[in-house]
Amino acid sequence: MLFDIRTAALDDLVEQRIRLAASLLGAYKLRARVSPWDGTRCHLLVAPIGDAYGRQALSRALDRHTPVIALGESGGDLPVEATSPNTPAAALAKRMHELLAARTPHAADASDETTQPAICRLAMPPLRGKAINARCDGRTLLLRPDLGRVYAASHSDLLAAADSLSGADWEMEVVEHPESTAGLVSNSIEAFLMRTAYRASDRLPDFPEGRYRLETWPDLGILPSLVGALQIAKLLIGKPMTVRELAQADYHNADARELNACLWAFAAADLLLDTEPRRPTVAFPSRQKRVQPGLWSSIARRFGLKR
Repeated sequence: MLFDIRTAALDDLVEQRIRLAASLLGAYKLRARVSPWDGTRCHLLVAPIGDAYGRQALSRALDRHTPVIALGESGGDLPVEATSPNTPAAALAKRMHELLAARTPHAADASDETTQPAICRLAMPPLRGKAINARCDGRTLLLRPDLGRVYAASHSDLLAAADSLSGADWEMEVVEHPESTAGLVSNSIEAFLMRTAYRASDRLPDFPEGRYRLETWPDLGILPSLVGALQIAKLLIGKPMTVRELAQADYHNADARELNACLWAFAAADLLLDTEPRRPTVAFPSRQKRVQPGLWSSIARRFGLKR
């Protein structure tokens, strides 16, 4: 995969050394690109502690659990170990490798199902939008995105599955002729997947770049704590937006992790459309519209989000 390394408030000499260090990552079989920090998510941030803007960038990155290389003499009140700005490029490359390699399992390539979170696999072909039977730890989960529902033997199974669907241990099978769901308990698939994504928000990989939209309101149930998710849905219902545009938009002060979790949940529920598909491994196909739930329409209207 290609890692994004961002820099903030570096002088030209240090910036050149960081770019040289990034080029040396090839010796560790890692690829990286260096670009200025713009407030959006990245895999690694390099910034000086002694500069106000650099310190702000470091603080925000740490809040998102993004690895950082803090250049300076002391971390002060920031929970980081400072690195000298005069550190040689080779030593910086070694430190970059240590930080990025630790994140590789959580940002695995979409084709690597051994480490990819189950919810991410559901968001991409060949599982995207299909009737899926998922099994893990003796539990069976029936996901039916065409119906907007998820089924299990009991409510406790649904709760346990929502908490563990961010793991990679789930076995998933596409079902051509879905069996009857009579006698099973069910929940809104959007609410179920949103619960999963929110609980695993610090472990999900960055959502793929693209220009996305929602064609219908997600049915999140009675979840007043997810006002940020409603605002994000409103933006995506309004017009297609890129991930970067969403990150810079005003969505009720939801942080970047919440935005990332929403996108994975919406995609896994087969609601999020990529209006400019370019990557065959993550392109999201068009789908038939799902009937808008009346209750959810009322909730959206209550929060001033219904268009």
